[in-house]
Amino acid sequence: MVDWIKSASPADIGLAIELGIPSVERFKVMAQTMEQREVRKPVEKTVVQGQIGEQFVETILRKKYGDVSSVAKVAKSGDVTLYVNHQRITIEVKNYSNTVGKIGVEKFQRDLDTTNASGGVFISLNTPIANIATDFALIYESVSGKTVPCVYVVSSDPSVILTAVSVVSSLIQSFIYLNTELYARDKVVASVYDISDGLDSLARARNEFQTNVSELTCKMMKTSEKISAAEGNIRTVVDSLRSELFVCDESNLPIMAEMENNPTYARNTEVTKGCVRDIMECIQKHIPNQPGCMWKFSAKKCMDAVTGMGFGFYASKIEVIIPRTKVTAETLVECLNLFGKKVSIGDNMCIVLDVATQEYVCKMINLFM
Repeated sequence: MVDWIKSASPADIGLAIELGIPSVERFKVMAQTMEQREVRKPVEKTVVQGQIGEQFVETILRKKYGDVSSVAKVAKSGDVTLYVNHQRITIEVKNYSNTVGKIGVEKFQRDLDTTNASGGVFISLNTPIANIATDFALIYESVSGKTVPCVYVVSSDPSVILTAVSVVSSLIQSFIYLNTELYARDKVVASVYDISDGLDSLARARNEFQTNVSELTCKMMKTSEKISAAEGNIRTVVDSLRSELFVCDESNLPIMAEMENNPTYARNTEVTKGCVRDIMECIQKHIPNQPGCMWKFSAKKCMDAVTGMGFGFYASKIEVIIPRTKVTAETLVECLNLFGKKVSIGDNMCIVLDVATQEYVCKMINLFM
């Protein structure tokens, strides 16, 4: 090449440069294209993994809730949007082979704000989540001045994923109730037992979840403890509300005078009222160091805080309420044989009150207390 340059004329050198430059440019373009293809391969693989994870979670949610919206391609919107009882839940899905980093968590928290979500679920199908200590964590995120309940879960088990969504949905409904009804005393008094029923439903859902994943009992023990702790905290709040909003009586049945002011109770015959008094006195007699017991009274119920027994007031009847845990199977069968349709069984055993059932209830109390 050096010898040719020395022997070539300026015209020949110019012609060689003119013909060679296009070839050099084509070579550079080909090299750059190959380099871009090599860089794009791992990125495309990551995108495919993410789409597979999102479709997997969408399929699980669609079987339970029906309409599910994929918003993975919409900026600042999470991966999946789910509406339960008209409340938006933003769901983020990670299908990583390494630990989900802090950046992914922070993006999820920003998406909660931009989507104005009522709750959120962050799902890592395979690997731990940075700064989240357990595989199932309930965290109340503060977003633009409001509290948003979120569950961070590491699992690809459909029942675990559905449980996370159920927990968030139940907490959203509890927040809505507290925000709209907390300061309306009359409505709270009439509806506080509805909250308790909702908590019982949550407890039943937790028990069903534990049954369905019995083979994962050891691994999920911490998860169950977290859910139980959340349930206990809410029950503490409800008990606090009850203490403030209910008429409480610790003396020797002056609650009877207060009950006379309740039209639903007052319309009953003196015989029925006497049956109520006899059962209340029988309960108090068996409570050690609690001479006056602790009766809590509302428009629809009068309950003993120590034993959980009490009365339900209805337009045409009064029912005696006995916790199911205090009734043996033999007693239950005997009661059904004796009183038939007067007995109903759920979380509690309820018996329509009359003279015959009053005597039987007092007999039961003397036996099991």
